Amino acid sequence: MAIKKWTDDENLFGRLHRLEKIFNDFFGEENFFTISPAMQSNWAPNIDIKENKTNYNVIAEFPGLTKDDIEISLERNVLTIKGEKKMEKKMEKNEKEENYLHIERSYGSFFRSFRFPEYIESEKVKASFKNGLLKLEIPKKKGTKGKKIEIHSE
Repeated sequence: MAIKKWTDDENLFGRLHRLEKIFNDFFGEENFFTISPAMQSNWAPNIDIKENKTNYNVIAEFPGLTKDDIEISLERNVLTIKGEKKMEKKMEKNEKEENYLHIERSYGSFFRSFRFPEYIESEKVKASFKNGLLKLEIPKKKGTKGKKIEIHSE
């Protein structure tokens, strides 16, 4: 096998998208293997998803944002959280324009999607937002436990 030197012309995300297409074509299912949009933007909120017997619980961090900066939807068992973190532009009348010398905070649009099993009750989802934390409680449908299948000898 030949070793090829990495060049700036080769885009890692382009290669990942080709891999995504190969998996999806092979398995015949859209979104079988998905490159997270979080990997493609300047910033994305940190999100944790936990599960217990009755719910899925989603916790997302949005420092510096308000609930009005965030849009949430749940369609076909896909939770989508999107919005934009804008750079502050507060200037008082007598204040001269300032130039940044160093910026580490990230800004821009974000888009995150997560697929849940079919046994959720999308009409009963609860959402709350406090101190930059978004909390979602997604109830599971009752009576949808998996079934253990016993293997018999022939």
